[in-house]
Amino acid sequence: MADEKENPVPIDPENTTPELEEAQSTDVRELRETNLDELPTDQLPGAFAERQAYEEENPDAQEAREDFESALDKPIEAIEDAINRLDEQDQAEHAHPVAHGGNTTVVFGQTIPLPLYTVVFGVLAAVTILEVIIAELPEGILTAPLLIGLSLVKAVLVVLFYMHLREDSRIFSVVLIIPLFVAIVSLIFLLSVPTTGY
Repeated sequence: MADEKENPVPIDPENTTPELEEAQSTDVRELRETNLDELPTDQLPGAFAERQAYEEENPDAQEAREDFESALDKPIEAIEDAINRLDEQDQAEHAHPVAHGGNTTVVFGQTIPLPLYTVVFGVLAAVTILEVIIAELPEGILTAPLLIGLSLVKAVLVVLFYMHLREDSRIFSVVLIIPLFVAIVSLIFLLSVPTTGY
């Protein structure tokens, strides 16, 4: 018996008890607002002693204690409200997961009867073929900027769709854009310097 108290049996998430399911479905504030009179005294002797102390308290002391407890509860209730809102958002997201593979994709108002990732793959393939054609043409002043621009388009498509940046937090976009901006400024500088100058 003592060994069972020291080493409790872990809760199996697959086989939950009705009591556990009820506790998980109960709001945090509802759990805190449980009336002491409803608690079983044989299982919670501390609560029974606390209830007796409350009953023996004079009205002025009881009012002061309740005001003090109410003031202490305000920040806790704010935290509980935030947790409950986050929990509701999380449950809503899991109830309606983001669909990644519809049968159609809308691009510039045009409906294409292919899944999104297939359309992105097609665009990447087309841009790659265009890059090969530009590279095989006689070299001109716009060859390098065109190839760099097309490479950036491909990189943006891969990061947005295949790496799911458009669904992630905006902080990841900032972390990506700042070094990209520095790289673009550096490229513009390097392209503007004449090759015979050094």
